[in-house]
Amino acid sequence: MSRPEDTQQLPSFSRFPRMPQPYSSLVRVEFGSATHVGKVRRTNEDSYLVFRTSRRFDRLDCSLPDDQIPPSFEEDGYVMAVADGMGGTEGGEVASALALRAAVAAILKAPNWALKLDHLETREELIDQAIERGLGYFKAAHEAILRLAEGGGPSINRMGTTLTATYSNGHEMFVMHVGDSRAYLFRRGELRLLTRDHTLAQDLVEAGKLSPEEAAHHRLSHVLTRALSAQSTEVRTEVSAIRLEDGDLVLLCSDGLSGMVEPDRMAAILAYDRTPAELCQELIEAALEGGGRDNITVVIGRYHLPPDPRRQEVT
Repeated sequence: MSRPEDTQQLPSFSRFPRMPQPYSSLVRVEFGSATHVGKVRRTNEDSYLVFRTSRRFDRLDCSLPDDQIPPSFEEDGYVMAVADGMGGTEGGEVASALALRAAVAAILKAPNWALKLDHLETREELIDQAIERGLGYFKAAHEAILRLAEGGGPSINRMGTTLTATYSNGHEMFVMHVGDSRAYLFRRGELRLLTRDHTLAQDLVEAGKLSPEEAAHHRLSHVLTRALSAQSTEVRTEVSAIRLEDGDLVLLCSDGLSGMVEPDRMAAILAYDRTPAELCQELIEAALEGGGRDNITVVIGRYHLPPDPRRQEVT
């Protein structure tokens, strides 16, 4: 028979590690997408992709009280991508589709393709890892194009594609970019370009030899200096990061939109009280009205970010 002094007192549950708050699962994103061959081209060489990644926990059975182990836990990330192919029907159409397929294959083969970025003690390291993996996915897409081009005909040997992609997790968004497809942020009525065109015209702007207005309609505005191309042995991907805010719109597009519609007109359309899908159609129509001289692809994400409960706890 045990004596009272022999009874061990279990520590309070309040001293146990607290369960993390899955903030990214509280984020809601509305997407819209549209693509159009335009008025001049016979085929559509653009491709686009939108998908969600998840890191998930589901409690199936447990001896502990229900309030000690969460019934489920999910961290969500979102990816948008636009690719604009080069090289005609046999090259560009294949290259843009192949870039997306190869990148997704590389993602699915990765041991961890959903990252939690909100642990303060490991956040910087995880951000570096996320960027490094993103660069690896662009490299995988480029290598797939190089392999296919080996021994191919003239169109295949010249094929290539732009690739502009975003990855978001909670408040964090990374933008990765090669070529002249673009990413924009529309926040509180203002449109901000998130990417730099990799074109000869843009190089002349930065050298002070062309104004941005002149570059927009210059003959070198479509001459790429970087792409995922069969004629390039390496890929130089630009990476940037932004912190999302509630209500942000992120727009990805091929130059069939940005070359036909002025930024002020794009901003006016994005200000409409429409769903992302309806906004995409409005932008497509504006590009067609502007001439529709190229394939037009538009992808929009609208981000709904509630207050972060972890920040409220800190304050």
